[in-house]
Amino acid sequence: MIAALVTAGYGWRATFLLGAVLSLVTVSAMAAVLPESIDYLEASRIPRRRDSVGPVPEADSRIPSAVVSASAEVWNEGDATGSSPRLHGPGTGRQRSGRRVRDPELVACGVTGRFAWSGPISGTIGTGTSPPAIGGRMPRDLDLRKVRYFLALADELNYGRAAHRLHITQPVLSRQIRALESELGTPLFVRDRRRVDLTAAGSALLADAPTLLAAADAAQRRVVRAGRGTDTFTIGFMPGLIVTTAATAMEARHPGLRVEVLRTGWDDQVEVLRDGRVDVSYVRLPVDERGLRLTEVARESRVCVVATSHRLAGKDEVTLVDLADEHLLQNPDAVPEWRDVAREMRERVPRPAEEDRYSVEEKLEHVARGRGIAVLPESVAAFYTRPDIAVATITDIGPSRVALAWEAARRSPLIRDFVDVAAKPGRPCAELPAASPDASGG
Repeated sequence: MIAALVTAGYGWRATFLLGAVLSLVTVSAMAAVLPESIDYLEASRIPRRRDSVGPVPEADSRIPSAVVSASAEVWNEGDATGSSPRLHGPGTGRQRSGRRVRDPELVACGVTGRFAWSGPISGTIGTGTSPPAIGGRMPRDLDLRKVRYFLALADELNYGRAAHRLHITQPVLSRQIRALESELGTPLFVRDRRRVDLTAAGSALLADAPTLLAAADAAQRRVVRAGRGTDTFTIGFMPGLIVTTAATAMEARHPGLRVEVLRTGWDDQVEVLRDGRVDVSYVRLPVDERGLRLTEVARESRVCVVATSHRLAGKDEVTLVDLADEHLLQNPDAVPEWRDVAREMRERVPRPAEEDRYSVEEKLEHVARGRGIAVLPESVAAFYTRPDIAVATITDIGPSRVALAWEAARRSPLIRDFVDVAAKPGRPCAELPAASPDASGG
């Protein structure tokens, strides 16, 4: 019939009629399946009480338990009592807190975006337990990427420089910092047109952030290493120490174990433990002992290293008072006694920041050129003997102490075995090389 109408010159009328017929067919098909769809959605719905304060109600048995590990993207900001997260859904009245979200894990279980948890899901649904509240908000896991952004901004105190350091744009950094502040429920920075400063909360996070990120890096390194099937144990050691005997004894106790070594410096002798680069480390005290276990294994004298043209060259012994007017080419924290006698410390003479990061070799290069002095353990001076420097023992200063350190939280059997091998009396430990005849500078 439609073909006949088209032939008779009623083409547009035929097209309209065809469209109407197709629309009626589509509506009829939708009407047939809509009741079943509604029934399915209602059956999938998690029941909730009108007053959602208190324990989370029992979930529908068809939703797998994996859902309980999900962490939704919105907090329950309206509940200052720290009660269980609210569940928003149709027919529940006005939403008094949070906002609606489409949680992909809930959608995967047959639950649509009509409702989702407005807060992190913790424990097992229906157990009646709730996670502790922080400032009236439900707690969330910290986003380590945002913490890294925070740390860069805390170091630079300038959005432009921090963004450049992170290889991102400044607006992106600003949004990430605001998101972190929102998640923590407190401002981390004070901002105005002239400066950026840390708040008290920001300072608290700055104290913990490096350790937190280092722990995450350490876990990642150990997991990757285990996944590769490499059975290794790494020992860190400071310059001047010899760990050959202890490493050999460890390999003899564990056939098939590969023992690696890593030379450390004053700035990273503890950091290499916290970020997982080493399992144990021979450190020179003092160090930041937070989160570490230490056992002292050796002591030795400390010496002053000067250029052969220096006024003190040729002396076998000196005192700190003799050195008070000198410039120290290293981090004063490595020589705590220096702060009490040095003129440059009393007068707060500015010092280049790079001097605090000099390696032993760099220190000795500058000493030989007459730019200052260095205070070193006797074994280090003996190890790095040079014809253009002189060495004298400092008589009124305590010894350099060597300790074996490892992370207190780790429960590795290999660490326990190495401590047994290397840190007990009568066992091989870090050895101090014998002093060279030329070490005195004569």
